[in-house]
Amino acid sequence: MFNIMRFWLDKGVDGFRLDILHAIYEDEQLTNDKFSWTIIPSDKKVDTLFHKHKYDLNLPETFDFALELREVMDEYDPERFLVGEVFGSIEEIKKYYGPDNNGLHMCFLFEFASTPFDSKKYISLISRIEKALPFPFTPTFVYGNHDIDRYISLLKNNFHKAKILATMQLTLRGVPFIYYGEEIGMPNVRFKLKTSEDPIGRKFSWFPMPQLSRLIGFSLTRDRCRTPMQWNDDKNAGFSSNIEIEPWLKVSDTFEKINVKKEQKNPASLLNCYKKLLRVRKENIALQEGELQLIEHEKLESKYISYTRSYKTQKIFIYLNFTKKELLIKTPIEKPELLFSTLSNRNALNTEAYDGNIKLAPLEGIILKKNKI
Repeated sequence: MFNIMRFWLDKGVDGFRLDILHAIYEDEQLTNDKFSWTIIPSDKKVDTLFHKHKYDLNLPETFDFALELREVMDEYDPERFLVGEVFGSIEEIKKYYGPDNNGLHMCFLFEFASTPFDSKKYISLISRIEKALPFPFTPTFVYGNHDIDRYISLLKNNFHKAKILATMQLTLRGVPFIYYGEEIGMPNVRFKLKTSEDPIGRKFSWFPMPQLSRLIGFSLTRDRCRTPMQWNDDKNAGFSSNIEIEPWLKVSDTFEKINVKKEQKNPASLLNCYKKLLRVRKENIALQEGELQLIEHEKLESKYISYTRSYKTQKIFIYLNFTKKELLIKTPIEKPELLFSTLSNRNALNTEAYDGNIKLAPLEGIILKKNKI
């Protein structure tokens, strides 16, 4: 296996995404796992699809294997990259990083994908991640992938909330992973289990799919989050130029309204929000390498999130309003520079009238800059 890695590294690949790495080892005695009523894994336990995964997930040998993988990667200059798809608590996932940050470079943290749109819950999660993975360990921020429902559907297609989460994802300390279509707000597409192309969907085609989805927000067919990218409003959404063929999975009915071509022309689109955020991140070193500090505000902690990113003389302030009401927020900055707002028509602050208080519109996120600490 290591020589296969070297084969591709010698050809110039930058690294590997390791699919379900936590399942690569099984109990030496091939002991059977017991039955569980759990369907999907969580941050509390890895039981899934009616199995208690005691003997085939997150075994000690798997953590050791992560260190061996890193040794192979470290043979190469410039540095190469490993990211693992693993499940478990944040504390258990940290074991894949290695005791001296000498294992995987990072692992997907899927708890962000399962956290409700609630500022207190996100504050708690961010605090736990910062405690478990302090510098030089690198967290990741994931809202979706090919196995779970698209986050815009979980937000009931609320694009204002999507912009808040995008702002948080691209300004926290760590690496954001954006699943294709998230940047334009592609939603889930409904599929019946009996017609599913997904092998898991076919295996559990007997299961009461609608009832399950309503109860836990999860689908046994992953087809719904794997539909063709929506590039334009042509047939097949521009995914295929041959209009005579049908894609493997059907295109979402939303493609005429939600597509790249249309959103490129709309300054207020989710796509242009992502572009602005990525530009601000690229232009400000504090958002790339700076330390993170949550700003405490007990009276309003259930309404908004605020934190800073600091690197040398640069300090960035992020404020995220999770409510549908306007908020007046006190800031410690003198004449701050507005780098970004989720509102496309807010381009600057009125510094002449600025008294240390900033009004945040409902579901607005802003990024402010203080150049000298």
